[in-house]
Amino acid sequence: MVLHGCWNEFIGNKDEKDMRVVIVGSGNVAESLAQAISNADGLELVQLFARNKERGCRVAALANTEWSDC
Repeated sequence: MVLHGCWNEFIGNKDEKDMRVVIVGSGNVAESLAQAISNADGLELVQLFARNKERGCRVAALANTEWSDC
């Protein structure tokens, strides 16, 4: 993945998760980012915020994380 490669260059040779990420939104970009972040070394997607319950649940499930609407 492109994000994965860029992130590894940015953080260097660190082996542990160094950055916890929260995504606001559940549209197409949020879905792509959630999947990329969940597969990237050095990143941990901790939560997704979304107004749309159906999309929020679906995108969060793809990335194996939780979602919230508040």
